[in-house]
Amino acid sequence: MGKAKTEERKQARDLFVNSGISLKECAAITKVSELHVGKWAKEDEWQLQRTAQQVTAEKIIYGWYANLQRINEEILKQGGIATSPQADQISKITDSILKLSKKNNLSMYHTVLKEFLSDLIAIDNDAAKTFGPYMLDFMKRKAAQLSNK
Repeated sequence: MGKAKTEERKQARDLFVNSGISLKECAAITKVSELHVGKWAKEDEWQLQRTAQQVTAEKIIYGWYANLQRINEEILKQGGIATSPQADQISKITDSILKLSKKNNLSMYHTVLKEFLSDLIAIDNDAAKTFGPYMLDFMKRKAAQLSNK
C-alpha cells in the first residue's frame, strides 16, 4: 500500500474510532471509496476499537454502583436483611470497585507524569533527566500506597 493510502487509512480509522461518525462520512472526508473504508474497518476491527474507546473504568465503576443500588433496593423491599447471595454480590462488587479504582489511579498518575516528562524533554532535557528518577520513585510510592489500602 502506498504512503498516501496508508495515511488515508490512518485518518479514516481515527475519524471512525474517535469521532463517532459513520464509515460513509469517513470515506467522504478522506476521499476514499466506501468500499475501501469498509474493507479497512473490517480488517482492522474499527468497531471493536470504537467500542473499547467508549468503555472506561469510570463507566464500569458507575455500572457496579448501579448494581449495588439495585441490590440495596431489593434488600429494603425484603425487610432490610440481605440474603447470603445478596451479601456475596455486594462483597464481590465492592472488591471489584476498589481494585479497578486503584488500578485506574495508578494508570492515571503514570499517564500524566509520562506526558509531563515528554514535554519537559522538549523544553529542558537536563531538567527531564533530573525529574525522571523522581517520577519513578513517586510511582513506586503510589503503587505501594494503593496496594496497602
